[in-house]
Amino acid sequence: MKADIQSIDQLLNDLARHNSSPGKGITRPCYSTEYKDVCQTVIRIMKELDMKVYMDDVGNIIARKEGRNPELPAVCVGSHLDTVRNGGKFDGAGGVVSGLEVVKILNANDVKLNHPIQIFCFVEEEGTALQSGLLGSRWFNGEAVESDLLPLKYENKANALEVIRQFRSDFSEVPSFNEIGHDPRKIRCFFEVHIEQGPVLETKGARLGVVSAIAGTSTIEVSVSGRADHAGSTPMDLRSDAFEVAAHAAVEMYRYARSFPHAVATVGRLEIPNGSSNRVPDSTWFTLDLRSADRAVMDKLIPHAKGILDELTEKNGTRVEVSTSHFVPPIELNPGLRKILMEKALSLSDRVMDISSGAAHDSLVMAKYFPTAMLFVPSKGGRSHCPEEFSEAGDFALAVDVLVETILELDCTEKDNSL
Repeated sequence: MKADIQSIDQLLNDLARHNSSPGKGITRPCYSTEYKDVCQTVIRIMKELDMKVYMDDVGNIIARKEGRNPELPAVCVGSHLDTVRNGGKFDGAGGVVSGLEVVKILNANDVKLNHPIQIFCFVEEEGTALQSGLLGSRWFNGEAVESDLLPLKYENKANALEVIRQFRSDFSEVPSFNEIGHDPRKIRCFFEVHIEQGPVLETKGARLGVVSAIAGTSTIEVSVSGRADHAGSTPMDLRSDAFEVAAHAAVEMYRYARSFPHAVATVGRLEIPNGSSNRVPDSTWFTLDLRSADRAVMDKLIPHAKGILDELTEKNGTRVEVSTSHFVPPIELNPGLRKILMEKALSLSDRVMDISSGAAHDSLVMAKYFPTAMLFVPSKGGRSHCPEEFSEAGDFALAVDVLVETILELDCTEKDNSL
């Protein structure tokens, strides 16, 4: 039972045609016309695979194929179909295509699982449309509710709730979760295949990564207030330069992040209001994105940043305000599932390694509630979220083969205490 590389490649190309920026990468924000079209395509394929398809109130799609014992919790595979603007065709879609290929293989070999199998397509993973990343998986697990949608705007313009309701009405032929005779949240485990979005696998010569943990993410916003002075006639030791604080804080946090094996720090936005080439900045605003897969390290990053800022402002007489705009703790993925995935992967290839994820995925949310595991395939040049994003269909096929073997082993027992 082997995955069909050509079939995977063809379907990835077919899904990529649903795109509003031809020649400039893939642009398919959630709820857009292109997103509706790609959902229709995937739903059609799910039905061709003899799966029953359902949709919830925000547009999450779940396809289900019953097992011999429908009372058992479902084995689940999934990812997302939305993209960033001018992104690539592999991020998210590769995981959905992998799930479809798993079911295709089982069907082709007349394999009837004991457990039901479900494929998930979560909405708004990227956060491009509503600026609310991981919305679909958070909604599915009750972390996001309708009141959370009320202040959101679709692409910073239209009322988000109205757009979502219109999207759902466009799929009125797809039954709601409320109309089914099973609980879609009765889940034994969840798997996600994804591109790495980094250079580690390629650099190490690996074809597959078994993800050990997903890094936590935090974003702080820093406002520094100083004093405006003439750039030529004010000595350096007599300035209250707001930018000097931002510059030193960035350098120190970059140094501090490098002192840990898997921590990163990024200043992604920086503004100097009313800036001038010959004027000492009296105010600066910047963001600091801090990440690590180690909770103990995550707990050190923000306090260290605040300590550095306090020290710097005390030296030059500036004032600082710090607010945490985003914080998600890191999470370890299920050790039992990782062990099986690694064993199956090594039986098929010697180019497999453990790896942590620096990016957030729907698995970050799912892992809070269900045994969850991820497989990474290499990203050429480490590139993603850009037109140059590329991963080999053959590597997705290897991931699918590993997933099929893992699911078959899990299906031999109705309960595994290691999960």
